[in-house]
Amino acid sequence: RIVLAAVKQSWQALQHAAEPMRADLEVTLEAVKQNLKALDFVSGAMWDNRQFVLTVVMQLGSKLQHAGSALRGDREVVLVALRQSWWSLQYASEDLRSDPSVVLEAVKQSWRALEFATQQCRADPKVLFTALDKDAAAWKYAAGTMWGNKQFALAMVKVQGCRLQHVAPALKSDREVVFAAVMQSWWALQYAADELRADCSIVYAAVKQNIAALQYALEADCRILLLAMNRDGQAWKHAAPTLWSDRRFVLAVVKHQGSLLGRAARELQADRVIVSAAVAQCGWALQHASNELRNDRHVARLAVRQSRRALQYVAPQLRAKWDCFEALDELDNEANRVEEGYLPTFAELESELELQLASELAACSASSPSFQDIGDLV
Repeated sequence: RIVLAAVKQSWQALQHAAEPMRADLEVTLEAVKQNLKALDFVSGAMWDNRQFVLTVVMQLGSKLQHAGSALRGDREVVLVALRQSWWSLQYASEDLRSDPSVVLEAVKQSWRALEFATQQCRADPKVLFTALDKDAAAWKYAAGTMWGNKQFALAMVKVQGCRLQHVAPALKSDREVVFAAVMQSWWALQYAADELRADCSIVYAAVKQNIAALQYALEADCRILLLAMNRDGQAWKHAAPTLWSDRRFVLAVVKHQGSLLGRAARELQADRVIVSAAVAQCGWALQHASNELRNDRHVARLAVRQSRRALQYVAPQLRAKWDCFEALDELDNEANRVEEGYLPTFAELESELELQLASELAACSASSPSFQDIGDLV
């Protein structure tokens, strides 16, 4: 009674008390209620006393670290500590750090509490989405298995498309997930499965944002490349080999850069319309034309008119009579006409691709649920 009376006057009296008094519940609680510094003087045995520990963690949750192992595994004690400080989760037993309802109590205060949850709990959708709803940065604590969860993957790539790199291989082949990623960032195209990197609508969604996305496309549709070339003349470099056999593509390309006739399929190098367009833009392109067209007076005339040096590529028998032909051509307006091949306008190409993209997005159910909606579902 003497010690208790002294402690009631000042908690510091506890440091002068005998060991049995430092292990007395009434005495120690009186001291601790006054000042938590009194914990420095209590007996170690008190950390196994449930009532004492409950009183302490109610004031300062982090003191759970000093509690005995049995009390760190006591659900009520831990919950009381967590309500005072989410930080105390790290001191709870592994069983409780694997308990979703316990971890949720901490996560509701701070998403950073996920750091102290076990992998098992980090794979719990409700826990994870509650944390994500507070801060998208919580994704870095997600268990590896969550990247195979489509709802989680959708939520992640809609915030930052390049997180597609982390999702399970099966979801990199999922059109909805990849569309969501690419619509958020063209850069995500590089992480999609091969079959989707060759998908017209997905590639277009990426290229619309940045032509540089073509470098990640396994195969770009002719229409996409033609639109890209309207913005960047070097976009042809991303053309798949098969496109050099596509008449519409090659015609558009050589009208912009005639020398590329050399990349065209052999049968297109014998196409009078394509070769005429190429040499009208670059006379030297005549060297890539078929022998028949190099001996064609009209084609040769277009080439030489564009560049006198193209004369060296004119067929020898035609070149021998060139001065005579040139004099006659001055009187013939038809000799200066470039044969035209039909090409759709860029506006027509863009409209066609936009309609296709809109249809694809609708089919993939455009938007994913919010973090909170998903958490409520699970």
